[in-house]
Amino acid sequence: MNDVLSALIPPLVVAAVVIIAVVKLFRSEAGGRRQEAESPEKSSEASEASSD
Repeated sequence: MNDVLSALIPPLVVAAVVIIAVVKLFRSEAGGRRQEAESPEKSSEASEASSD
C-alpha cells in the first residue's frame, strides 16, 4: 500500500501545481479585462463631469 501511495504522490503534486497555475492565469486575465472594461466608463464619466 505504501508503494502505491509513494508512486502516486509526485504526479498528484504536479497536477495540483498545474491546476493552481491555470487558475491564477485565468484570474489574472479576467481581472485585466475587468479593469479595461471599467476604465472607459470612468473616463467618459470624468469627461462628462468636466464639461458641465
